[in-house]
Amino acid sequence: SISNIVGNIGQAALDVVANILIGLPSFLVAFLFIILSIYFMGKSWSFYQSVYDRHVPRKVRSKGKEFVQATRIRLFGFIRAQLILMVVTALIVFIGLLILNVENSWMLAIVVGIAELLPYLGTGTILIPWFIYLFVTGDMSGGLGIAILYVIIVIVRQMLEPKVLSSNMNLNPVAVLIS
Repeated sequence: SISNIVGNIGQAALDVVANILIGLPSFLVAFLFIILSIYFMGKSWSFYQSVYDRHVPRKVRSKGKEFVQATRIRLFGFIRAQLILMVVTALIVFIGLLILNVENSWMLAIVVGIAELLPYLGTGTILIPWFIYLFVTGDMSGGLGIAILYVIIVIVRQMLEPKVLSSNMNLNPVAVLIS
């Protein structure tokens, strides 16, 4: 009955709240410990640096510094490349939706662009169910338009991705294409 369902939902909600309240003190203690550790390590940073300089050979320090720099370049390059691909995808979607006379095209383009961050799913997460829905509901021209837009996005992304990733991450374009 409805009262049992409401009672079960209320009990589940109270259990969740109770578990959060029980775990809160442990979280706050751990958080405080981390903040204090960061503070004291920062205050003694010169000491840690001198111990590092005394005990780690110069060659190892040099290689470590090169590794950190290369990792930073690749990481920020990857993030920059993904942002570029997101913007390109959002622009293509925006133009396509304008051509198809879809309301709120700019908002939908932003959402589809953000969905591009999802690994293996990307724009298909939104566009594939959308064009299937349009086909099922009888809007064949709208469904075909969204399907063509999706195909265009996939093709453009497949062409752009190796170049954008290789140039932003300082990698060989052939290696990126093969991967």
